Amino acid sequence: MDDLNLSLEHYYDSTHLIHIRLLASGIRDYPGFIDQCTGCLKPGGILYFCETDFRPYAAPDPKSIYQTLRSRRSMDRTAGGGQAGGGGDGGQAGDTKKKTKKEYISPLVLMLQAIVSALHQKMAHIDAAANLRGWIRDHKLLDELTYNELYLPLMQLFPKDAPDGAFSNEIARLVGKDFDLFVDSFLPCLLDFKSQTEVNRMKAAALEEIKRPKKQVFVRVVVMSARKKDVMT
Repeated sequence: MDDLNLSLEHYYDSTHLIHIRLLASGIRDYPGFIDQCTGCLKPGGILYFCETDFRPYAAPDPKSIYQTLRSRRSMDRTAGGGQAGGGGDGGQAGDTKKKTKKEYISPLVLMLQAIVSALHQKMAHIDAAANLRGWIRDHKLLDELTYNELYLPLMQLFPKDAPDGAFSNEIARLVGKDFDLFVDSFLPCLLDFKSQTEVNRMKAAALEEIKRPKKQVFVRVVVMSARKKDVMT
C-alpha cells in the first residue's frame, strides 16, 4: 500500500483511468496530488473525482453553511454590544425580563464540525471540494472538464407528497444508516483532541437526531472529471 502523500512517480504513464473518491481528509497537498495523478495517466486518460468538504449545510446552497457555535456566539455578542432602552435602571430591568427563544443546536451539526476541526488541525486538505474546479481548470495538462455539485440530505424531513420527497428521504435514510461507521472512521483523529467519552456522547446524540430529526442538514459532494491532453500545449 502506498502513502498518497509521497511520490507516485513509479506509476507514471501507466493507466487510462484514476478514480479519486473521498480522499481529501488524508491528503495534505491536493494540488500536488493532482499533478502526481496526472503523471500516472497515459495521454487521453481520465481523472474522476468525488469529494466532500464534510461541512454541514442548512440548504442546497454553498452560502447556507452552518456556522460554528463559537462564531455564532461571537456574532451575537457583537450585535448585542450596546445596551437597549432609554438608560436608567427601569429600562434595564425591563430588558432582563424579556425571554428569548433558545436556539436549537443540532447534535449532528456539532459532530460534523468536530470532525472538520480535527481534520484541519491534522493538516488535511478538506477544502479540496471547494477548490477542485479551479485547480483542474488551471492545470496545463488537463481539459474536457465536467462538474457537478450535489447536496445530500441527512434528515428524512421531506413531505412524501412533494416532488422527489420520497426519493430524497430514501437518500437521507441510506446516508444516515452508515453515519455510525462514518464517525468511527475518524476516531483516531478525533481522539487526539477529544476524550472517548465525549466522542461517544456526541455520536450518540447525532444518531438520535437522525432517528428523530428536527432541522435539515445537507452535505456537499463535488463530482468532477477531466482528460489528460494528448499533446502538451
